[in-house]
Amino acid sequence: MKSLSFLSVVSAIETLANYEYRKLKDEIVYDCPNCKALKSSPVSCEKCGRPIWGVIGKFKTFLKTYVSVTSPSIKKYNRIYNLRSGIVHNGALLLGDEQFNW
Repeated sequence: MKSLSFLSVVSAIETLANYEYRKLKDEIVYDCPNCKALKSSPVSCEKCGRPIWGVIGKFKTFLKTYVSVTSPSIKKYNRIYNLRSGIVHNGALLLGDEQFNW
């Protein structure tokens, strides 16, 4: 399945990003430890400046650091991650090869 292969590639990048930024998690300060609302983080939103930390933040930061920081590349990173989320969270894995124009 092409969708499963795609998911494996993105998962491998996520694993590399987790390893790369493993020490940064110690810098995270939560406003609420229950819901994990952030007070501060070493990563922030480029648009609004709010602290972010999570899989997508690490994923995009990793690719910006090791691949490219150009605007077209960042758009591709967003598309890749949105597709990944559709496969994982919206059941597209079962329909992925039919639903997406690969």
